Amino acid sequence: MINRSLEKDIIIRKKLLNFLLKFFSPRNRLILYLSQNLDRLVYTRQKILYINHIKNESTPNCLTISKDLKRLKKIA
Repeated sequence: MINRSLEKDIIIRKKLLNFLLKFFSPRNRLILYLSQNLDRLVYTRQKILYINHIKNESTPNCLTISKDLKRLKKIA
């Protein structure tokens, strides 16, 4: 849910920033504010995606490694 709202916010701000860059200088305060805000949103979304990836991937890998170690101990 948070991810979808972040995606929508990112898309809206990205389109707005691209549109405003046609008329204003990149040094304009409004453009700088939008750009920094967009950076924060992208950072937050990437952080959430990374945390979800770590949560989903770390558990199965640990289980398979522990199963493999148990098999090796039985063989040895």
